[in-house]
Amino acid sequence: MAVARPSRAAAGRGTHGRPGSYRRRWTKGPGSHRRGSPPAQHCQGDPVTYTIDIDTGGTFTDGLIADHDSERVHVVKVPSTPHDPTVALLDCVTEAARRLQLPVPALLAETVVLRYANTIATNAVIERRGAKIGLLIGPGQPWPGWLVEDGWTDTDMVERISTADALTAFQQLVDRGAQAVVVAMAEPSDEQAAKKAIRREYPGQFLGATPVFATSEVADGEDSAARINAAFLAAYVHRHLAGYLHRAEERLREQGLVRPLLVVHSSGGASRVARTHALNTYNSGPASGLLGARALAARYGVRHAITLDMGGTSVDLGVIVDGQAPLEETSHIAGLHVDLPALRILAVGGAGGSVVTVRDGVLLVGPESAGARPGPACFGLGGLAPTVTDADVVLGHVDPQYFLDGRMPLDPDRAAAALQPVADALGVSLAEAAWQVKETVARMSAEHIGQIAAGAGLSEDDLHEAVLVVYGGAGSGHAAGILRASGLRRALMTPYSAVFSAYGSSGLDVVHGYSRRAEDDPVSLGAALVQRARRDMAGEGFDEVTLALTATCIVDGVSHELMVDSPEDLAGLTGVSRVGVRAVAPVPHVEFTPEELGDPDPAEARRGEREAYWGNQIWSLLTPAYDRRLLRPGHRIAGPALIDGADTTTAVPPGFVLSVDEYGTEVLSPSDL
Repeated sequence: MAVARPSRAAAGRGTHGRPGSYRRRWTKGPGSHRRGSPPAQHCQGDPVTYTIDIDTGGTFTDGLIADHDSERVHVVKVPSTPHDPTVALLDCVTEAARRLQLPVPALLAETVVLRYANTIATNAVIERRGAKIGLLIGPGQPWPGWLVEDGWTDTDMVERISTADALTAFQQLVDRGAQAVVVAMAEPSDEQAAKKAIRREYPGQFLGATPVFATSEVADGEDSAARINAAFLAAYVHRHLAGYLHRAEERLREQGLVRPLLVVHSSGGASRVARTHALNTYNSGPASGLLGARALAARYGVRHAITLDMGGTSVDLGVIVDGQAPLEETSHIAGLHVDLPALRILAVGGAGGSVVTVRDGVLLVGPESAGARPGPACFGLGGLAPTVTDADVVLGHVDPQYFLDGRMPLDPDRAAAALQPVADALGVSLAEAAWQVKETVARMSAEHIGQIAAGAGLSEDDLHEAVLVVYGGAGSGHAAGILRASGLRRALMTPYSAVFSAYGSSGLDVVHGYSRRAEDDPVSLGAALVQRARRDMAGEGFDEVTLALTATCIVDGVSHELMVDSPEDLAGLTGVSRVGVRAVAPVPHVEFTPEELGDPDPAEARRGEREAYWGNQIWSLLTPAYDRRLLRPGHRIAGPALIDGADTTTAVPPGFVLSVDEYGTEVLSPSDL
């Protein structure tokens, strides 16, 4: 297997020993290293020992722990706890400590980076569990009737105001139960004046103080409605998210963590809780996976790729175009157009926990999900509805005794009992019903792949050449069917595909982005943004950062984005409409060292065989099963075969072949390719 080698970037305690800081100077030093790889780097002072990346999804919480001393990476998967995501976060850390044979305080004390991607804000929006929001709408701003029509708020929670009567209107909204208030006015200065008047009467330090969100503090686009939506959603999830994240950091500190908890952002990068806006975290788990896939595409020299993250709750699709993950300047959240940049990700049904039904003789998968609790029927936690995972168990594609490395055995009898009504409604055998579930998932995914590819401007020829990067605990079991249904020819599944979003976050640095409209003097604006970026990064614990300064110029009605070296260079540009700064500070990453390809015969990895169903043309076959941990670079396996991993299973149907490359990545393709 390829060595996963944690890199050594600037990280650690402060130069003055201040806990929670990342200031440290790294130098190359002597020490043992792996043959064929460069010497490990060492720091002055205590060595970096561990980095931890955790991604909380709807069904499972995944962890990737890099041991910088042994240059090994460990993966962890535990059930998510929707009632309190911090429980699963700590469970993940506890399981990691068990794997490393360490007490939790010892692990956390030696952890220099803990990055956390989560779906807390996403779930709060989807399930409409946010705060009750009041809106103060100034002159010239659109009346947000769409928020009332869609049930986000009530008419009596929206007040038309001028700067002078903002305080009175605020008091009325609070009296009606507003838990947070959004101020939307034409000019940022007017919003700040209204906010200042409110805070003068109701200081933030008062118990029960109601948070006030100015739209210009959350977003700065020219579309007033999109700006109002962004501020509304930020206020909607703020209290919910802040409560969880502060509680998570507090519990981690109680257990021994001395560095700040870093929260992954959906636009790429991470920062500490105190420097994170609520909407920065929306879809941060899927975004981490997409950024990890971008790094994978770069490693393989792939121009175009489709990413497919099939977990337990949803399937998240992304796209890589010319080696880049497209960043949309504005995005849509729960049907609302928001003035915030986001990676292009499409969330659809068809995941492991998606519920299977039959309506008018037609088999349907999703969009309802069984989630983590009660989960699929085979989990034995009280779930009765049939799911995609239950179908995989019935097919024999998932070994019930090996699920999560045997830590969570599945019940095949419950799976069969749940799926039998589906078979009866379709008038087919139980196995054929399960196969139709699998085929439906493949067809649904293929349709959505075509949709996201077209939206990114990929032609049919581009799509034919693209690679499918598959991850998530359920993805490997469905990759072959999705290849066949979509016309794609090759799928990549890394050794960390089941925890790939956690792997993706392990490559993220601390990042802050700033963008403002250049209404007057772009030079002064650029200088102010650079100063703010340096100040915020100093607050994160970084003295040395990389700054990228950009200018958006509109010339003859056409928008151009230009890189400039300094704020002074903005003076020579024409038509500057917006100035942006992106500040980046490096933290440790996980890198990979390739190994030589060996004997193609995988006999050493074979763990037995079991009955598996492969469709009405092939029926049930006694199918070889292989241990994923024993596969080595160079191994080649022709279908039918099943590759059992500790946290995922790869299904290789007849007519497909799987090979293991020099990085330990499974490469799945039709055998006639």
